[in-house]
Amino acid sequence: MAGIWVVLCRPKQIRKGGATKTYHQGESVEVGKQTALRWLLDGSAVDQYGQLGPVGVATNFDREQFGIRIRKSTGQANLAFLGKLTDQVPISYGPPELACKFTFIWRPDLVIFERTVAYGFLKMQLGAEEDSWEIAAPLLSLKSLAKDIGSAEDKAKTKKVIGDLRFPVYDSRAVWVRKCPAAERVIAAWVAELEAGGGEYHSFIRALYTKRAMLCTLPAGWTRHG
Repeated sequence: MAGIWVVLCRPKQIRKGGATKTYHQGESVEVGKQTALRWLLDGSAVDQYGQLGPVGVATNFDREQFGIRIRKSTGQANLAFLGKLTDQVPISYGPPELACKFTFIWRPDLVIFERTVAYGFLKMQLGAEEDSWEIAAPLLSLKSLAKDIGSAEDKAKTKKVIGDLRFPVYDSRAVWVRKCPAAERVIAAWVAELEAGGGEYHSFIRALYTKRAMLCTLPAGWTRHG
């Protein structure tokens, strides 16, 4: 099957024919469609021949399978950041919930952009379904651990559940989920933790630890590229 030719905007190490080669900015390379889409969405390549058409959730995915769930927060959701996604995928409001096969759960005091949301959806689709990610979330910080964040009560509860607080914290204000039994158990536990008065970050940690799912850990600051 023919691949997609893209022009690189930054260097890439690509493995072909059993060997890894470094390709530089400005070079054209042939890659698979999903790889090309990821690179277009994160800005590391361009489709100079227009082989993929407009890149976005509506044009490259079945829109009926994707949705955005906006959680309550102290601020109002600025939907302008989501660009065309506001017209392309269903948006609902309320606590974390999985209404679609792929759902982006967003607390709107975190600024996030259309391309980042679409890129997250692509992450959830990689590989065969039985091997693909069930949840994806970015780290909150490279410097802060669970022992540094949250109330004393929340930290004590987490330590009782996990046995330690010396581990990184996820930014639960931006979570991508593929609907499946494991993910549904995590989301239900997360909602229960929040409703019981748990803090933002520790509630998510405890839900992940007690229910378990295939988690894709995204880098800290990943949500900031727009």
